[in-house]
Amino acid sequence: MTRAEPWGAAALVVLFIFAGVAPWWLVPLAFVAVVIGWFGTGLRWGLAACGVAVMAGAVLALSGTVLVSDVLIAVARGLCAGVLPWLVAVAWRGRRDLESSAAAAVVREHEAREQRLESQLAHERLRLAEQLHDDVGHALSLVALNLGRLELDRALTGATRSSIGLARSQVGEAVERLGVSVRSLRGASEPGGGWVAS
Repeated sequence: MTRAEPWGAAALVVLFIFAGVAPWWLVPLAFVAVVIGWFGTGLRWGLAACGVAVMAGAVLALSGTVLVSDVLIAVARGLCAGVLPWLVAVAWRGRRDLESSAAAAVVREHEAREQRLESQLAHERLRLAEQLHDDVGHALSLVALNLGRLELDRALTGATRSSIGLARSQVGEAVERLGVSVRSLRGASEPGGGWVAS
């Protein structure tokens, strides 16, 4: 509830009463009714204003100060110029709020779907990287093992043995780099780790 709402409802009551006295008050009554209906946070202040205005008319009619026919005319004017514009403004605002809520729900659903797809893609990339690490890493490890065994062959010259040792070392480094890459992918795909597409 905003502080302006009670004042708006009080203004609506006063305008309801004045509109029963002089018809030219119907224009400001309609304007205030639309403003309260459009900017208000609930129906209660508009309903309260209508109720107070009707009770004031009933009291005046029962006291004999005003004729019942005049009260009925004032009520009819208030309904046409006050209640009807107020209800239209409330309905229009409700439709606008409903459309905004529906649009926000569509955006949230779209973002959630995007996050699910990104998460699935990250897990699939990680699975493929781990499978590649297992397959290629195992094959490279066998190559390094065979190079190491060949390096021990006494029939080879020193230069050849050095070249084989260098090749074995490079294969071992390749296996290590492959393992580092997979660990990096695993960390990036975990919650909070993010994902950077290459």
